[in-house]
Amino acid sequence: MNLISKSYYAWRFLQNLKLIWSRKDGKAGMLITAFIVLIAVAAPILSPKSPYTQVLEDKLKPPSLQYPFGTDHLGRDLMSRIFHGARASLIVGVFSVLVAIVIGVPLGLIAGYYGGLIDQVIEVITSAFWSFPTFLIALAFAAAFGPGLQNVLIAIGVAWWAGFARIVRGEVLSLRERRFIEAVRCLGANDAQIIVYHILPNCINPLLVYSILNIPSMILIEASLSFLGIGIQPPHPSWGNIIGSGRPYLREAPWIVMFPTAFLALTLIGLILLGDAVSNVLNPRLRRRMI
Repeated sequence: MNLISKSYYAWRFLQNLKLIWSRKDGKAGMLITAFIVLIAVAAPILSPKSPYTQVLEDKLKPPSLQYPFGTDHLGRDLMSRIFHGARASLIVGVFSVLVAIVIGVPLGLIAGYYGGLIDQVIEVITSAFWSFPTFLIALAFAAAFGPGLQNVLIAIGVAWWAGFARIVRGEVLSLRERRFIEAVRCLGANDAQIIVYHILPNCINPLLVYSILNIPSMILIEASLSFLGIGIQPPHPSWGNIIGSGRPYLREAPWIVMFPTAFLALTLIGLILLGDAVSNVLNPRLRRRMI
């Protein structure tokens, strides 16, 4: 990629950011998401105490100056655990998308470009995954792989690849008969070059939108798996296992459930708003009205 191409893509990226920021939902989504990312990245600095330190004489303490979010049943500082739990949620959300992309995008490209029997076989497999609730598939794979951060993000990514495959396949079906593809083929480009250099770049926008819109669902699935005890395991903090550990103490210490639930809800709202803004900005028809 030469300097002119890099400059052009950088200019387009900045223009898209400006358009997203100009929208109310985009501005709110960017601010909320930036806030959660800041908490996750700076958790060791922002956390008043270690998320693993147990002070049993301070267990189930309500919010105070010493413990702004209170403590849990083992006397651990809840604010520190929630801030470190943000890391787990964002890591699972981002890397689960990458796992789903690695599996789904190549299959969608191959199915859409070659068609025929290959397309039929991939479509049958995709439909089989698509027909089951994603949470149940993630639950089954998480149970098979075992608990832990790495296994959870792989399980969620494996459960989610079918959607990415369908998005890419639909785009490829509309692109493979375009005149510019025929022109490139006439110039001697082989199938791999056409797919990688000419079809895949035209799938980036829908993939980006679909990824951002589905990160909240992946974070919610991770929280649900951790809540059930087959996700991220204590003492490693996760919003899901914090909520799960606070369930028996809901009446006497509701803050154990209340604060991580609030952060989880705020994260989902921010990403949904951001995804909706990105979708509208990258939609050519809506974009013309905004410029």
